[in-house]
Amino acid sequence: MICKRCFRMSDDGFEYCPYCGKSFSDDSEIEVDQKETGEPAEPHENHESHGAPRENRDAPPREGDPLGRPDSVPQGWGAPYGYTMPPPPYPYYVPRREKTPAQKFFSAIGHAAMYFLLFMLCQAIVSVVVMYSAIFSSSEVMDTVTDIVGENGGSPYMTDEQYDRVMEAMMSVVDGNMMNTISIVSAILTILIVFLVAVAKHRPFSAHVGFYPFHSWLALLLIPIGVSAQFLISMVINLIPWPDAVVNDFNELYSYMGHSDGIPAFILEIAAVAIFAPLVEEIIFRGCIYTRLRRGMPMGAAVILAAFAFGMAHGAAIAVFYASLLGLLLIYVYEKFGTVLAPFLVHLGFNAANYIPLLREDSSQTEVIITLVVSAVVFVVCLAVIIVSDVKKRDHSEDTITIPPIPPTPPTM
Repeated sequence: MICKRCFRMSDDGFEYCPYCGKSFSDDSEIEVDQKETGEPAEPHENHESHGAPRENRDAPPREGDPLGRPDSVPQGWGAPYGYTMPPPPYPYYVPRREKTPAQKFFSAIGHAAMYFLLFMLCQAIVSVVVMYSAIFSSSEVMDTVTDIVGENGGSPYMTDEQYDRVMEAMMSVVDGNMMNTISIVSAILTILIVFLVAVAKHRPFSAHVGFYPFHSWLALLLIPIGVSAQFLISMVINLIPWPDAVVNDFNELYSYMGHSDGIPAFILEIAAVAIFAPLVEEIIFRGCIYTRLRRGMPMGAAVILAAFAFGMAHGAAIAVFYASLLGLLLIYVYEKFGTVLAPFLVHLGFNAANYIPLLREDSSQTEVIITLVVSAVVFVVCLAVIIVSDVKKRDHSEDTITIPPIPPTPPTM
């Protein structure tokens, strides 16, 4: 497409000329130019090439410029770059209109829901693939199914007793190593997809999820805060009279933890529970979901929704309760330090506390009281130090700005 004012070539689809700013759909300025100057406008056929000169290139600026340019804009064809005004900054299109509060709200909800579904979908896909691969490769399961089919004379229908036999054979294949493998693989898959989304939006991954390094001695207090929070929240959970069905669901959901056989299995469990799970959850729930909610609603509403979403991702009712409480703490730490790395350290300490042998089922009342008092002191002191300390928080005002590709070089005159 050729501009009728500066006769420069540009890509099709632009509404305004990227060099002089003229609208391609407006011919009024050309008519004014021809009327006031008394000279016919030069046909664009004479200027099909980018480097075609104009006869009045070095002419001084005219008084009463019909193009409506302000006095501060260089006029005349002797201006820099050979045209009458500097090119607009990249990208060469009209900026988007400012969104209304309602549009910002629903946009924030939509983006948060997208990342939440991404997290849950990756876990579901990896779980199905890994579990069914292990089940159908198990000789015990296949022998059980073969026996039942033989008993029924080839009929695919099973009695309740036969169905229970098949499910028991399948569940015997599922163990802690499989659950830990699912956790690690789903975490890697989720982070990879988020990275690809950041690349598609021409945005650095660190800015897309808020994962920045920070150098402060206060980082030494974050893991103790997570460890002490684990014992305090466990005390609160034990004080609540939960129904037996809720307690059984929670115990069944997390029954694989702490039952690894051998050092390799234990290392795999530590990597899944204390490293990969906190890492992907902080990237999704603090770096993606909370930050998107905060852009479209008041901060209080964003905090509550993000903490509740974090709790809902943990399944059982007891897990939803303690994860929501933990989510409030993690959001505060994220706001204090301005990086996902800070709540990741707190989350790491919280999950790793499951493997600290301080409280056991046979612990005496004195041991329980001492553990809780020490945890409360550590939690309050460390958190108070962080609250009163002046943390040099990174400026996130430009985190939503995309990185444009290198703009094309303007043609020379």
